[in-house]
Amino acid sequence: MSVRVQTSGLAGSAAAETKRAEPLLELPARQGSEARPTLGSDDHIELSSLSAAISAAGDAHKAQRADRIRAVGALYQTGQYQVDSSKLANAIVSEALSVHGGESTQ
Repeated sequence: MSVRVQTSGLAGSAAAETKRAEPLLELPARQGSEARPTLGSDDHIELSSLSAAISAAGDAHKAQRADRIRAVGALYQTGQYQVDSSKLANAIVSEALSVHGGESTQ
């Protein structure tokens, strides 16, 4: 098994820490039906079907967002994109209130 760690973007002691590695612990071999492989000799990972579903949902969301951006871009280029300033103002205020929990700034 091999693992690659991207260290670009790390600076100082954080980058140095990624280069240290601990040796694998080797357990004594057992005899008979209790025999087990040495730790690290049969490494593997299994991901659930949930992780695949989450990944697929993320990919679908990215595709839908890209389609929407292309559609809005096409409308803008042809001069057909119109912004309802009242709806925009209400959305900005609603977002600001939800982020700050409706707290008064006075």
